[in-house]
Amino acid sequence: MKGNRGAAGIDGISLDEYERQLMAHIKRLREELLKGEYHSQAVRGVEIPKPNGGKRLLGIPTVEDRVVVKSQRLAERVMASLTRFIEEKLKLKVNREKSGVRRCDQVKFLGHIVEQNGKIRIADASIKRLKMKIREVTKRSRGLSFTQVIAETNRIIQGWAVYYRRCNTWLSNLRDMDGWIRSYKCRNYNV
Repeated sequence: MKGNRGAAGIDGISLDEYERQLMAHIKRLREELLKGEYHSQAVRGVEIPKPNGGKRLLGIPTVEDRVVVKSQRLAERVMASLTRFIEEKLKLKVNREKSGVRRCDQVKFLGHIVEQNGKIRIADASIKRLKMKIREVTKRSRGLSFTQVIAETNRIIQGWAVYYRRCNTWLSNLRDMDGWIRSYKCRNYNV
């Protein structure tokens, strides 16, 4: 950016001006990016002379847009480097459909999601799958006694609790699930 003298974009803020209030800009930009509220601005058009005469239109993005684009490119280079390492050195296959550069709270990893504050929670899809499993186990058409259904349900929930024990929210999820199971079983078995 400094190579082209940090010309101002459509917002009129030059690189020097941006640097003078860098911490304030970074704090606001970070908040906008984390909330998904950042939007790039229009590009300022400037006519520059051609070597053979005439002029051509040059688009100048805002300093902030250049920072975001540069950060994105850097993240993509890191992703490519990690992918190469994993595939060439560790001899593992990277699923390119599931892999990408994105915020950690937008990525589900083995049923877990890391929140922006660093806490780990259970992915919504995992909770949905547990409910589907409980529905299957508690079907009256299976011909099991209520005691057998309770025992099977307990095994499923205990396994789920052990698997997700590292999550910061597992206990509240289990309490919610317990209430849901009790009301679902009561409707199903008229208990």
